[in-house]
Amino acid sequence: MEEMLVKRGFTQLQARKLAEELNKVDAKLRPALEKWLNDGFETDYTVQGFSINGLMKQYDLTYPAALLSLDWILKDPDNAIKCIKKGLR
Repeated sequence: MEEMLVKRGFTQLQARKLAEELNKVDAKLRPALEKWLNDGFETDYTVQGFSINGLMKQYDLTYPAALLSLDWILKDPDNAIKCIKKGLR
């Protein structure tokens, strides 16, 4: 996965850290991650009113960052939603 992230423009260090987190994403998000890694296609997915595309546009996130944000919502909805509504950085 690291190699694919580097090919997508991330540094080696970013790719290593990102791969560690992406390897832990919820099974519901796995198909979207795999599609993006394999062919660059950004599948939109929505969790509790938040979508990958919406997070990317509103908070200027990369696709993997938006995916990880949705993963956070799935795993810890109360804290994640509260933090996201305050504004992601």
